[in-house]
Amino acid sequence: MKVAFHIHTAYSHDGHCALEKLHEKAVESGYGYLVITDHFEDLSEAQIQELVDLCNEISSPHVGLIPGVEVVFEGKAHVLVIGLNGPLRKSDTVDIDALREAARLQNALIGVAHLGDKCSLTVDELSKFDFIEAWNYRHNKGFPLRRNLETVQRIDNVCILGGLDLHMMHEFGGIWNEIETGNPIDAIRNKRIISRNYIVEIDASGRIRNKATYYLLYPVWSVFISTANIVKKVFRLKGKRLPPVVRKISKLLLG
Repeated sequence: MKVAFHIHTAYSHDGHCALEKLHEKAVESGYGYLVITDHFEDLSEAQIQELVDLCNEISSPHVGLIPGVEVVFEGKAHVLVIGLNGPLRKSDTVDIDALREAARLQNALIGVAHLGDKCSLTVDELSKFDFIEAWNYRHNKGFPLRRNLETVQRIDNVCILGGLDLHMMHEFGGIWNEIETGNPIDAIRNKRIISRNYIVEIDASGRIRNKATYYLLYPVWSVFISTANIVKKVFRLKGKRLPPVVRKISKLLLG
């Protein structure tokens, strides 16, 4: 069963997708679940409850919608809470420990979003979460960063996965998760989830399942990214814009 993880809807200030349209897209694409993670800072308690209710209302036998939020802790991490059945309060987000307790009371899960970007948590701190998003399509595109995988492989009893960080519909399907049975919440708890695209697969321990392909193509990808970033900086220093075709390719491949 395919799962799309870390999705922002129109409830987020930078989200452009209605829940109904996302559900339609998931049905067309053969997905079983969508894990919604709208920006907590954009929502009141009433709006979080509205999001939870709407996810329950739109969910169908074909596609289930799991409500959640993304909470920003400046200088620390962006933290995802998934499986909410009610609102979170501002007092629940004074620190990560308070959020962890609030999630526990709702039987929800708490995890780190886009490891390596806006995240300064130590390995010991990371080990206290239910899951870690070590591969983020918006930031890493086709390949999980090796340094992220090396970090999470040092952590036991935490589920490692990949997420879309979707804000626009064209980002749907960049990477996805696969579970055998049940729902994503149980799969994460039991570390029975795979994250993949058409090239790379990682398991719930953050280990590459098709190592030959990854280690053959990852160096090429790394060189490409480094070269592209240098070219972009050169154009920026000269006060020029990249040619339109180059901008389109860069956005498609690098975000």
